[in-house]
Amino acid sequence: MAELAGMDAGEIFAFLKDVMEREFDISPEEIRLESDFVEDLDMDSIDAVDLAVAVEEELGVQFETDDLTGLQVMRDVVDLIERKRAGIGG
Repeated sequence: MAELAGMDAGEIFAFLKDVMEREFDISPEEIRLESDFVEDLDMDSIDAVDLAVAVEEELGVQFETDDLTGLQVMRDVVDLIERKRAGIGG
């Protein structure tokens, strides 16, 4: 399990790119902070749930359903994880 408390935004983004490559076979070169999940990365709602589960399992963070509503681009997920990290790490 990765250690969320010590990760900065750049490390979180690198972690997410790794997950996206592993879970969805998306090349890391295609993934930018402003990549739209639907338009740019061709992901659907099932993929979004799979991504959330992978992040929860690997970082030990828990998402509420409301946390995931409205996430549209990669930056949204990085920001969400940073907010969760702040809650975990105090």
